[in-house]
Amino acid sequence: MHEAVADGDRLAARYTLHVRQRGKDLSIEVYFFGWFAPDGRMRQAHMATRTAPADAAR
Repeated sequence: MHEAVADGDRLAARYTLHVRQRGKDLSIEVYFFGWFAPDGRMRQAHMATRTAPADAAR
């Protein structure tokens, strides 16, 4: 997790997901935006991703 910000019922986060698949290291940058219902459940979520160099942000 690089950053996370919450304001009322909204949440934004940026993180890097590190994965090893078929012996290859991968890094994926994730940008997450979410909205919560009044009872605390996730109402809506959107994510944007992009591939990053495998050694990014480790």
